[in-house]
Order: sequence, then structure tokens, then C-alpha cells
Amino acid sequence: MTFMPQTKTCNVYCPWCFVDDYNKNGRKEDGAYFSNKEVIDAFLDARKGLAKEMHVMRLSGGEPLLVPWQWLENLEELKRRGLSEDVYFQGETNLTTGSFIRQLQNEGRLDKNFWEKIAEYNNFGVLCSFKGTDWKSNLRAIGFSQKDGTVNPEYKFLDKERWNTFETMVKAGIDVYPFIYDPNPKTLKYFLEKGVKKFGEEFALKTWIIPLKIYEPIRNRLDKRGLQLEIFQKGLDENFKKSRGIIGCVIKLIIINNNKI
Repeated sequence: MTFMPQTKTCNVYCPWCFVDDYNKNGRKEDGAYFSNKEVIDAFLDARKGLAKEMHVMRLSGGEPLLVPWQWLENLEELKRRGLSEDVYFQGETNLTTGSFIRQLQNEGRLDKNFWEKIAEYNNFGVLCSFKGTDWKSNLRAIGFSQKDGTVNPEYKFLDKERWNTFETMVKAGIDVYPFIYDPNPKTLKYFLEKGVKKFGEEFALKTWIIPLKIYEPIRNRLDKRGLQLEIFQKGLDENFKKSRGIIGCVIKLIIINNNKI
């Protein structure tokens, strides 16, 4: 079982995000601030008396790295309580905040060794969300598109940003797990090959995709855009089926080549 505190803010507008817009709008409103100590207290209280043991704490969002301090502070609090080996702390990110974090470091607002200090914790990993598999599908997947699906090349830099953010974590020695939302089957193979070329075969072997379903928050967003839900869901299902097959072929080829060595 997983304990999942949520960061109530985000910087992208993914149409199929399962979190409703109110709970990631960045405003306090009916919410409350919880210190890292209180978050760990809540985790320990939540797992008392459970039929199944709970050893995973996943900091979700929104986008958790808009408040990067919380990663390190939660890890430090777990260590202070002697829970580093007992609790697996799982971070997640949409990979859009690398430049933002670097700016915080340059301004002295965040430790210059932030990434390296995170990497010191062995019982820690990050789910890295690659939304789309090329710059156009990326912009559509994060809500940077018109109703007709057209995208503005002005925001093409966000594709480079996500690769750079991912590379920063890899170089720091952080255990990263790429996963893909809303892949474009036509560019997925190139996407995987790019990752393998830059980060090694482990990139493809650790990459996974999930089927997207239309939950209530998603339904509300799509209704506002005037999209037909059945057609939208059919497109998601078809892309997932094709993409799963492509990933399977790439992984199979890697395994075959390794067996030849």
C-alpha cells in the first residue's frame, strides 16, 4: 500500500490528469499547510492497524518539484526517525522544472548540491513523466494546444527541458523511472532510441506506459473543449495498444542483442 500526500499546484494543464483543477490550482483556499514532520506523522498514523503493511510514501501532485525543498526535507525527516530503510520514498515529476530549480540554486534559495543530496538516499526513486514522445505530442499532452490540436512552436523548448531535467537527475545518480503518458506511436520508437543512445539500454527497459481512462475531472475538461468523449477515449486506447507493442519489440531486440554477447 502507498501513502500519497499531494502538492496542490501544477504548471501544466494535462487534459487527462486525474486530479481536478481545484486541487492543483496553487491556492490555499480550503487546504492547509502541513510541515514535513506532520506529513510523516500522518504516514505513520495511516499505516497503524492496516491489514497490509505500508512501506511506500509517494509525493504526488500537481507538480511536486515546484516546491523542491519538500523532497529533501521529507527524506531528512525519515532519516532522523530511523525510517530510511523501512520506508521507500517515491518522488514524481513532469520534468518541466530543471531550469526553475537551477534558478533557485543560482539565487541561493536552494542548496547547490540539491540533486546530489537527494541521490545519497538509497531507498528513493523518481517517476519521470514523459508526456508525449515528440515536441508536438508533448505540447498536446500538457494542454498547450488549441481545440483543433494545433500547437505553437514557441513552446517547443519544453521538449528539450524535459530531457535536460531527466539528464540532471541521472547524472546526479538518482534512481529514475521513465513512464510515458499519451505517446505518439509514430515517434515512440525514435523517442526510445534517443533515450537509449543518451542513457543506455536501461532507459528502454525501465520505461513503461499506462492506459489512460476518462475520469470525472477529465470528462469536465473535455466537455469544456467540446470534444466527443467516446472518440477521444478510442484514440487513447488505440495509441496505447500500438505503443505497448512498439515498446515490447524494442525491449525484445535489446534482450536478443544482449544474449548474443
